Amino acid sequence: MVYDNIHKVHHPYTYTPNIETDESRFKVIYDTMQAGVARVSLDFRIVHANRMYCNILGYTEDEIAGRSLMDFIHPDISDDYLKMYCDLAAGHIDHFHMEKKIIHKTGEPVYGMLDANLIRDTGGKPSFIIATAVDITEQKKSEQKLRENEDLFRSLMESCGNGLIMQEDSGRIILCNTAAEELLGLRKENIQGKYPAEIDWHIRDTNGDILPPEEFPSSYTLRTGKPVNRYLIRIESGDDVERWATINTRPVFRSSGTVPDLVVTGITDITELKCVQNDLALSLEKRNALFRELQHRVKNTFTCIQTLAGMELKNTDDPEARDLVLKLIQRIRTFSELYGLLDNSGSGFHRIRMDLYLEEIIHSIRDAALNGEQNILITTNLQEVYLDIKQASPWGLILNELITNARKYAFRGIEAGSISVTFAERANSLSLEVEDNGIGLPEGFSLEADSGLGLTLVRILSEQLGAGISLSGRNGTRCVVKTRGQDRP
Repeated sequence: MVYDNIHKVHHPYTYTPNIETDESRFKVIYDTMQAGVARVSLDFRIVHANRMYCNILGYTEDEIAGRSLMDFIHPDISDDYLKMYCDLAAGHIDHFHMEKKIIHKTGEPVYGMLDANLIRDTGGKPSFIIATAVDITEQKKSEQKLRENEDLFRSLMESCGNGLIMQEDSGRIILCNTAAEELLGLRKENIQGKYPAEIDWHIRDTNGDILPPEEFPSSYTLRTGKPVNRYLIRIESGDDVERWATINTRPVFRSSGTVPDLVVTGITDITELKCVQNDLALSLEKRNALFRELQHRVKNTFTCIQTLAGMELKNTDDPEARDLVLKLIQRIRTFSELYGLLDNSGSGFHRIRMDLYLEEIIHSIRDAALNGEQNILITTNLQEVYLDIKQASPWGLILNELITNARKYAFRGIEAGSISVTFAERANSLSLEVEDNGIGLPEGFSLEADSGLGLTLVRILSEQLGAGISLSGRNGTRCVVKTRGQDRP
């Protein structure tokens, strides 16, 4: 009784075979399997195959039944495949697993992963073979495409004229091209697979100090995820030649994080460019030295002319002649002051600071003509504007003529007066304004008809500058010389 109960507990259900039903179920499973399955005789002929096996080969079951497996095996692997099948059919092995290359019905190669198992009879003798195949053609194509892309990537790296280094997120260097190897004076095996701190780089900053690996641009990009552009370094290579290079880094993000998965560093050799720059700088310095010498000599020449004119002035008692000589001396002095500023500034022939230049002209006029004659106050509002010598010279001469005219004509019969001078730049337009509180212009005065030599010079020089002139004479005289709004050099 106890045994019967135990038997019922452990064997609650007894399976009764139904051959017809089981074969039907097996056929459904056999035909719908995602792997190709075929029964193969010991002489390598296909007895029958399921739908997937037929699809892999591109034939129907009727077309492949009775045909030898060797009819479908690609010549590239036929010898290895035949040996394995012979060992299996002879019973030397019970199973083998290999990748095989199959010829599809269309003639195109198909790749499959094969499992072949030997089935023995009850006496242990080989009876038949069950071959299972999985189509891996798309996988093989993807692998081939990946290899081609990798080969292309490496070819591009090697063909690039700039040095290229790639680091993973840990900082380890995983790739280095030949250009980087040559530029850095290091061998690839001493770079790839290593961390920057393990390599003797011989890299210095622009001050000549050794640049530690933790301060490399690539280290900054690894820490911050930000690129670095045109970082200048000096490289002491093994051939005792110092090279100059710029470094650019770019982070590569494979995910949405802030830390890059890869950093690519580009190294550009600019040694020849630096040499050219140094040669140009030396040439420019020599040229500037020549121009400074020329400017100095021109200034001395103007000084000599002033001195000679001054000597003639002492020998002249005629008031009209003295006035002409004084005007000539002052005009020469405007050029002398201009070249004096160039000589003292060390800026070569490039730029003139106009507020200083115009102030010097006013100062020289005051010293030469105004002191001791009249109590005239000159006030200035001069903006710091830089012009080249070609533009500065006409403005200086215009100012000289306007102040000289005001001194001579504006204060007749007046013991004291004032002249204001304004020079400014607004909206790319330059303007010079000279205003006095003198007696004003005569009734019916015309700039074109009534101008003497001084105002005629002002008109000519204004045209040279592309400037217009406005002149008003109520409650004193106000003259404005203004250029049209335009970009200037």
